[in-house]
Amino acid sequence: MVPAGYGKSGASQISKYVKAGVSYPIAQTVKHMQPGLSWSRARQHGVALFVISERYGVDWKLLLAIAFQESSLLTRRFFNGPLHVSGKLWGNLCDIRGARKNLTLGYECGTVVLGHYKWKYGRRDPLWIGRYHSWRPYRKLKYYISIQKHLVKIDRFLERVMK
Repeated sequence: MVPAGYGKSGASQISKYVKAGVSYPIAQTVKHMQPGLSWSRARQHGVALFVISERYGVDWKLLLAIAFQESSLLTRRFFNGPLHVSGKLWGNLCDIRGARKNLTLGYECGTVVLGHYKWKYGRRDPLWIGRYHSWRPYRKLKYYISIQKHLVKIDRFLERVMK
């Protein structure tokens, strides 16, 4: 059971809107996940999510689900970027200080870490996405389930809006 959101499918589904200069569908989804965000901040998240999803081939919906789980998309919780990348563990792979200030760099750091987990554990551990948060089996499963719930919420919202 690999998470439904790892791959280019989500990016290509919405890329025609963003490439036309409209990041609105992604920003609208971000705003739906965290109504307390301003529209300008939601647009910044939308652009960053799209850029990183296109660059790394990771579905923006998966990145959004992880960011929501890790930081609730609120700036005051971006101590290590929107995906909460640990500087002690991953400081050699990305600029953690920059990730605190730059949304795109923050999503990029998290995507690099996510790619590492997929590469190292994706074939033998069906819950590899849970390793992003914890190594303990119960917490890993709990995190995986939370991400799946967020992905379902995002998909339901997009089905309703994109009709």
